[in-house]
Amino acid sequence: VNMALAAAKRFSLRRFSQITGWFHRSFSTLEPHPEMQYLVREDGPDLAYVATEGRGPGILFLPGFLSNMDSTKALALEGYCRAHGLAYTRFDYRGLGHSRGSIENCSIGTWKQDCLDVLDHLTSGQQIIVGSSMGGWLMFLVAMNRPQRVSALVGIATAADFVKKHWEQAPIIVQNEWKEKGVYTFPSEYTDSGTVSLGYNWIQDSLPYCILGTRMPIGCPVRLIHGLYDQDVPYQTSAQILEELDTKDVDLILRKAGRHRMNEPEDIALIIDTIDKLVHSIEMGEERVEEHPDVQGQQGGKETHVEDASSTHGTENIQGEQVDTHFEDEHYETVHKSHVHGTSIKD
Repeated sequence: VNMALAAAKRFSLRRFSQITGWFHRSFSTLEPHPEMQYLVREDGPDLAYVATEGRGPGILFLPGFLSNMDSTKALALEGYCRAHGLAYTRFDYRGLGHSRGSIENCSIGTWKQDCLDVLDHLTSGQQIIVGSSMGGWLMFLVAMNRPQRVSALVGIATAADFVKKHWEQAPIIVQNEWKEKGVYTFPSEYTDSGTVSLGYNWIQDSLPYCILGTRMPIGCPVRLIHGLYDQDVPYQTSAQILEELDTKDVDLILRKAGRHRMNEPEDIALIIDTIDKLVHSIEMGEERVEEHPDVQGQQGGKETHVEDASSTHGTENIQGEQVDTHFEDEHYETVHKSHVHGTSIKD
């Protein structure tokens, strides 16, 4: 059974058609998705990947920690890209999913290199990078290393610096045993065995790649999607990232009922709608540049969106700031942060 088609049938296709219109191009007319292949590297384990040919901007999906390229979000994005003729690439980091290697020898540094190798060797032209959880952290590292290849970024429940927080929250007895043995086994609901063994280097090698609390020299459009019910990564993490990005074209979209995985039908619809708008904006921008090469586009301001079908007007308090809200339509409520156009945004 085609996994992309099966994933699409699990959520409301009517909801998708209302928001993006892409389901009108029936999945039944699409050919089976490309077979899994391996990127063979001399200086690292082989990486499993699936690449769909199409036009640009391409979409590159970065999965989360202990997740893989066969997740609901990854397959839903593949269905969207195939329906619209967009190039799409999904893959597994070393030590995870179908890729080679052991997770005990991995860190944010090694997974960052995996992302760069995939971007360099498996994609061409401009890319919209979509990062889920840990993948959101990695997408910022990739964007700062390959700014010329990145058209836009979409972070889903971005788990920036989660390794550092994991270490700081571990009991002293766990930290000591981790150091002495060089590896520690933790319970995990995300693995078949119910546990995951992480090397001490997973902590030490990852710390230099922490990004929170620093200026991020990223100039492309950024969309940050986060659920208010995220029990793993608080939405304030995405709010902090918004403040520390150089770009002014950044939106924080808060889904009131959203949890960390963001894999419910309405979550997927919001993600695809966000990407679809970026693709359209990029394509329209390219057309304007071709028609008027001397005209430069203007960057938008920073906004925060909250999805809430129950509210029509009121206020929300985000990071201790009172902000005005107004009803936009039956699905989304937009929250405008008036201070973002002033000097309170960090440079």
